[in-house]
Amino acid sequence: MISEFFKNQKFYGYEDLIIGISNIMQQIKDSNAEFNCVVGIDKNSMIPAVVVSNNLDVPCFLMEGKDDHLWMIDRISLFQNNILLVDTLSRTGVKFNDILNGINMHNYFRSLVLINNINQEKFKPNFYGIQKDLKKDDWVKFWWES
Repeated sequence: MISEFFKNQKFYGYEDLIIGISNIMQQIKDSNAEFNCVVGIDKNSMIPAVVVSNNLDVPCFLMEGKDDHLWMIDRISLFQNNILLVDTLSRTGVKFNDILNGINMHNYFRSLVLINNINQEKFKPNFYGIQKDLKKDDWVKFWWES
């Protein structure tokens, strides 16, 4: 699935995205979850967020950064709940925890990552494309990154 690119760099290609999104959409279907919108939590997550929002036929938004909590609270007032937060990978879980703790409204959100690091314990996403054993020095390069 993810092939070696350089010594500690893994490459996540277009085919990996298609397989990952297919896995994620099946997990969402199996969970009977419904979402009112999808939010990419940074610029790098925009491609998977758009693909998922298109599959779910719901609006898609881009969060400017982990400190953009007022923006997120404003979206909650529009969509009330069932918001799907999307990121490319969860290496340590810190980013998702920081966002959710800053918003302090965990029940409104579910999380999705293309790659979940099986060695991190701080955060478990609700949906993931693949699970990998990512070492501290491993770096994942996505095909849309230049």
